[in-house]
Amino acid sequence: MPDRRVPVAAILLEASFVGLDVFLALAANEWRADVAARDRAAQAHDGLVEEVRANRTAVQASHDYHAALLDSLRSYGEAGVAPSPAVFSQGFVR
Repeated sequence: MPDRRVPVAAILLEASFVGLDVFLALAANEWRADVAARDRAAQAHDGLVEEVRANRTAVQASHDYHAALLDSLRSYGEAGVAPSPAVFSQGFVR
């Protein structure tokens, strides 16, 4: 008569290996997602820093223009003369 005993130890060992494989796959996937999220955050940070630098340059240029324009308008005001449109060489808003 054939032996019909179920090898419980082998089944439990194989089930534990399957569970370990699933756990490792999920951990690897989570790690990969974290790395991708960190990369996206670093790219966003670099983009923001670059935009702030560009905006700082633009604001400084605009400030310089308006400071010079204010000086011109003050001198016209002190002289009691109306400024010509040529004073606003770059427009009213820059």
